[in-house]
Amino acid sequence: MPNYIKKPAINVQIVNQNSFALNQVSIKSFVKKVWFALGEEGVITGDNNKQNLTIAFLNVQDMQKLSRKFRNKNKPTDILSFAEPKNGPSTPTPLALGELALCPAMLSKSRPKHLSKTQWMYYLILHGLLHLLGFEHGADKTSAKKMYHLQDKIFYQLQLKNPLT
Repeated sequence: MPNYIKKPAINVQIVNQNSFALNQVSIKSFVKKVWFALGEEGVITGDNNKQNLTIAFLNVQDMQKLSRKFRNKNKPTDILSFAEPKNGPSTPTPLALGELALCPAMLSKSRPKHLSKTQWMYYLILHGLLHLLGFEHGADKTSAKKMYHLQDKIFYQLQLKNPLT
């Protein structure tokens, strides 16, 4: 039986490198709700509960540079995730989970019309968190199905809106 968390323990740092208006309190609250939901799903246990996450909001030029460097694609994208390498045994202090880089200017280009820009940003943050926790949707259809099912389930629970319709 998994060691479910009783209280979400994720520290969120937000870095806004552009003029995008952010409600940092709401973003941090959303991440903590996602973290708790992941605990209820058995993804987050007492062993990996205490984590630090950085969310950086970048301009188009900076996102394009990251995309070119890490994806070999010379175009910006809406979100990139960078997991921190795991070195050595777990310690009681919070560990760096990684960083999510979001490009607000790209959100409206990739956003489904039935979701608000904020809802889409939250959906992508959830998507990035799952990547940082090891979920993938590459060549393996089973892994992709598992990831998207969990992502949509949690998003629906927290937002009360189906991300696909």
